[in-house]
Amino acid sequence: MTDTVTEYQSAALADGEAEEIQRTAYEELRAEVLDSDHHPEEEQDPDAGAGAGRFVWADPFVLVVDPFNHRKKRSDGEDEDDTTEPNLELIASVEEFGVQTPLLLRPQPDGTLGIIFGQRRNKAAQLAAPARKAAGQPWKVPAIVRDDLADADDDALVLSVVENRHREDASTLDYIEAAQQLALMKGGTRTKRKRQARAMGLTEQELDAAAQASQLDDATLKRGVDRDFDLLELADLETVKEHPDAISELSTARYWDQRSGGADRGRWNHTLQKLRDELTERAKLAQLREQLREAGLTVLDWRSDWTQVAARPVAGLLGSLGKPLDAERHAQDCPGRAVAIDPSGEPVPLCADWKANRHQMPEAPKPVADNSELRQVKAYNAAWRSARTVRHDFIKQICARKGEASSEIWTQILSIISSGCAANTDMMAQFLSAEPKSGRDPRYGRQDPFGDLIARTGKQRRWTILFAQVAAHCERQYMHDGAWRNTIDRAVVQWIEFLAKHCGYTLSEIEEETLETARQQAAEVAAKEAARAAAQAKDDEAELELDGDLTDDEAELDGDLTDEGSSE
Repeated sequence: MTDTVTEYQSAALADGEAEEIQRTAYEELRAEVLDSDHHPEEEQDPDAGAGAGRFVWADPFVLVVDPFNHRKKRSDGEDEDDTTEPNLELIASVEEFGVQTPLLLRPQPDGTLGIIFGQRRNKAAQLAAPARKAAGQPWKVPAIVRDDLADADDDALVLSVVENRHREDASTLDYIEAAQQLALMKGGTRTKRKRQARAMGLTEQELDAAAQASQLDDATLKRGVDRDFDLLELADLETVKEHPDAISELSTARYWDQRSGGADRGRWNHTLQKLRDELTERAKLAQLREQLREAGLTVLDWRSDWTQVAARPVAGLLGSLGKPLDAERHAQDCPGRAVAIDPSGEPVPLCADWKANRHQMPEAPKPVADNSELRQVKAYNAAWRSARTVRHDFIKQICARKGEASSEIWTQILSIISSGCAANTDMMAQFLSAEPKSGRDPRYGRQDPFGDLIARTGKQRRWTILFAQVAAHCERQYMHDGAWRNTIDRAVVQWIEFLAKHCGYTLSEIEEETLETARQQAAEVAAKEAARAAAQAKDDEAELELDGDLTDDEAELDGDLTDEGSSE
């Protein structure tokens, strides 16, 4: 195409129309897509273009759509509208007034100009061109050419996304697709990435989350978007996408977070960790099953009732001489050797067909051991460890907070430290996201492990180091795996309640149940104390009555003696 000024452009320049168009274009681009607002506090990106461009009048029939123009027709729904096509209102407007808002173009490798944004306006101009030509009206489109973007695919993509950001049909999928493309582009600086995220109205974390969410398969991604999962939530979903109940359980957690006003996504975080732990456990079981198969064993599904199948646990069978089968000997000699993994994750030796292999059944078959209590303990221990992971992440967030500590946090710090708080360097380092000094004194252990961190921590935030010490003490001293069992330690209750009431921590189900158990135990102790006190009071009252009766008897006896003396 040519940049030669047409007769229409000359006429437009004469009456100031072209000047107005150019001024409008520059203002719009600066405000919406060029990100030209200056941020002196940020590092300047050396490869950022000037963003000025040059104004041209372009033939709409020779322009092409840039490969990184983000407005495209989706193929994930037959009934979905094609947002690349102009609607009737836009076509009518262009037929009447022409294209009023400039397109943004950049040079293509073949010498053509590609549309970064404005393809709907360009298509409308193509449709309106015959009528405008017939009426002797100008039919070319105003455009800004960005030569500096010729080799900047990432910036072209971001500009296209930003232009479409305020469309009614813009969606989470737009950002995910853009983030996926940006993630594949190499060589961008961190400052440039921050600028790109800010231009799209996202944080760096959200842009990273969008790139991770793009790894979801189309069906799962669509289900997540239909549930209104945001970019961060979709990225979380990607980490547990193999779990069959992931979307339903996360949706429930999201509902309760929204209902309770939980801005920290507390229930979401607990549910997410539970799903991750369950996937880890399933992977371990799958690995165990594979190891058993490699050992030459047939692996059968676990049954709570074995009476309806040919297989039986070896522990309930007798050998040919009527003696209980030895599991080790059975595994060596019997062709029916097999195994099943019980709900607690333990392998149980089986005979795949006890009759065919000539084993005997005792007259009173031995019932399969009831491991329900053991399974419950394992399940609760797993839930407690899952909650611990989320709780530790929350403590790290507290230690990363800016500003001064609340009075409640200071009270907790001073109360625990003054009670003899023991330091735990490794866990402190975890909470502070710091690396302690590794040097050790053979007599005292690490010397000043956080000296460097203390030196560079401002006065207002030095409380975080003390809080990390307090948290490490409480977590290591009280919150062990068995903390939920038997008599609940008062320190466990105080620590969990402190995090919930004064720090905004959302309790998991196991933590809520532990507090409820502690309350019941406290009520039982109080009831026993009250009963004991009542019994003691009753005994005291009976003793007083007895003392009163004895006093009356003594008085009566004294009176009788006095009467006898008088009669003599």
